Amino acid sequence: MKRFFVLLPLAAGLLTAPACTDHTVTMQLANEQGSGRAIGTIVITESRYGVVFTPELSGLQPGV
Repeated sequence: MKRFFVLLPLAAGLLTAPACTDHTVTMQLANEQGSGRAIGTIVITESRYGVVFTPELSGLQPGV
């Protein structure tokens, strides 16, 4: 019984760890054939206020 209570916090920590990690998404230009060249990444993190998207993009034309 004591083993269960020792392993329970460890298991809970391992199960919640993936939810706390940052995610990095590679962004690519879209063209007629599908995906084009890579233009950078966006890092997705969670803050106490919600989700934060941090772009690191290059080679884009100015404007919308």
